[in-house]
This record gives sequence, C-alpha cells and structure tokens, in this order.
Amino acid sequence: KDIVPYIDWNPFFQTWELRGRYPNRGYPKIFLDQNVGSEAKKLFDDAQKMMHEIIADGSMTLKGIVGLFPANQSDDGEDV
Repeated sequence: KDIVPYIDWNPFFQTWELRGRYPNRGYPKIFLDQNVGSEAKKLFDDAQKMMHEIIADGSMTLKGIVGLFPANQSDDGEDV
C-alpha cells in the first residue's frame, strides 16, 4: 500500500503496446491521447481495481533487500 504512489506506470502501458503520440506520451498524459487514451484509462482503472483488491485481501506481499557494497577505485575510474 505504501509503494503505490511510487509505481512507474510507463512500462505497464508499453507492455500493452499503448503508446500515446507526442505530447501525450507516458503516464498520466497518455489518457489525453485521441487514439489510445480511452483504452489506456480503462486498462489503468482495471489495474487499480485489481491492485486495491490484492492490498485489501493480503493475497500478495512485497519484500525487498537493499545492500551497500564497497567499491575499489583505480586510476581509470571505479571498479565494482
């Protein structure tokens, strides 16, 4: 629930091959596109509904790992 505002929806629309024409590329401008805007909005609304159901019933959980690793510096740059 806490990560929902941080979701990048652009790959979602690209996966469904919904691409607005300039200047209506990308989320949320894609909804204004004459060719794909209405379909993009329907798809987005369905995804939102599904996501809220998943959050409400707890059928899925998110886990993440963060790591900080040392790097070595050499004469030509950094080596990881």
